[in-house]
Amino acid sequence: MTSYSYAAPIDLSADVVFDYLAEVRNLPDYFPQLTRATPQGGDAVSVEAEVDGKAVAAEAWLHVDRTERTLNWSAQNENGYHGQLQVTERGAGLCDLAITLHTEHADGPDVQKVLEQTVAGLSQIIARQQDAEDGTHPAGDTSVPNR
Repeated sequence: MTSYSYAAPIDLSADVVFDYLAEVRNLPDYFPQLTRATPQGGDAVSVEAEVDGKAVAAEAWLHVDRTERTLNWSAQNENGYHGQLQVTERGAGLCDLAITLHTEHADGPDVQKVLEQTVAGLSQIIARQQDAEDGTHPAGDTSVPNR
């Protein structure tokens, strides 16, 4: 089993970041292979993904701990795929996001690269969503302001 980790600062509050990440239906926004995620009750999640050009449906679980701002997940597959995510408050409007993945998947550099790209893109995705909810973007403008 190989583990991959990455952590980065995000210029958003820990609560905003964690609330976004903990919403099951947002999973396809930041896990590139997922095309759909649907809560099934408790920690159970039904997922659909595109893997090696094929549509795959599977059952997974996602445990959300709001007190510790952690997510733990696992998917039923031959790779033993599971992971943890933690959001830590750094100060007003600032947090750190740390993700660790465990898998038998052999493409180490590719897995690490996708993990880093995912974390980097999250701050932009969440900022756009937050700005849209706050009404700070003019209609149709989804660019992220400099923070």
